[in-house]
Amino acid sequence: MTNVADERQQHEGVREHAASTAQGAAAAAQDKAVQLRSRSADQVRQQLDTRTTDAGRQARNVAQALRQSGENLRGQGNSQAAGFTEGAAGTIERLGDYLERVDGDELLRDVEQFARRRPWLLAGISAVVGMAGSRMLKASSERRYDSQPGSASARGAYEPYEPITRYETAVDRPVVPESTPADFGAAGERP
Repeated sequence: MTNVADERQQHEGVREHAASTAQGAAAAAQDKAVQLRSRSADQVRQQLDTRTTDAGRQARNVAQALRQSGENLRGQGNSQAAGFTEGAAGTIERLGDYLERVDGDELLRDVEQFARRRPWLLAGISAVVGMAGSRMLKASSERRYDSQPGSASARGAYEPYEPITRYETAVDRPVVPESTPADFGAAGERP
């Protein structure tokens, strides 16, 4: 009996050791996952900060170019167009300043607040951006298709493509003989 009891204690000891080892491995894997998630989130924030700062600089450069265009238009006597250009330059410059000074977390918070305050406006903007994107994709695919040497539009004619399967017969696509002048009577009617 003692051998059986000793074996049971050994098996329980092995099980407990295996369970504690598995729990330790699971805890270590979970800690590693948390570290990786934290590191990747930090990298995303850093990338977002860098990109928004770069976008802010570019927006300020665009605003400066618009201001110069507005000055040129005003010099040419077109004050109404100059006013529009300078107004757009001011708006773009404010956007550039905002993008340069905001960090990634603050930008995401502002976007979330905007979406909560004006959900329909955000949906409209998303729809317009989606439609513009689909038009751009369609135009680029048409240009790619047109540039292919054997395409119908490259030949200047539209030829519908109707594949014939190996199961089609003459019944499926009847052959219609062409008419000849002898088939018509004196008045041009068919007999």
